Amino acid sequence: MQTCLSQPGLTTGQLLELYRDNKFSQQLETLATWNHMIIEDMVEQTFLDTLASLYDSVLEQRLETLIAQARTHGLSPEEREEVRSLNQVLAKKN
Repeated sequence: MQTCLSQPGLTTGQLLELYRDNKFSQQLETLATWNHMIIEDMVEQTFLDTLASLYDSVLEQRLETLIAQARTHGLSPEEREEVRSLNQVLAKKN
């Protein structure tokens, strides 16, 4: 994503070439040929919604990991603070 943001005029072909020998090349090739069936006017909003959902999932998974760790090994002060922060962020989203 950072590559696309830093080079707004980058074409799909240029992006594929840039990542040809990268671990993401196969995923990018799949995305480049994928028929997403989204109405053109809704592509950007759908992307943003999907990105927000993915971000929320990452936060929830991290919180679950820390909760499981708290039950088995306990948490450091930094990890307890992270749990508090994650709970605050997720509470605002719901």
